[in-house]
Amino acid sequence: MAATFNNSENILTLWHPLKKEDVDLENELKSWNVRRMNLLWRGKPYALSLELTDGR
Repeated sequence: MAATFNNSENILTLWHPLKKEDVDLENELKSWNVRRMNLLWRGKPYALSLELTDGR
């Protein structure tokens, strides 16, 4: 999965293998969390957890 962010419209676009999903962060975002993982051989990847108002 890949993601792009449009700052002027506050829209996060999630690209799944077979579909594209747009999330309006201003109206649909309930809570979020960022986690950093320390992996010696791969660096420091980040995981973004989003909870939306409609339960997605």
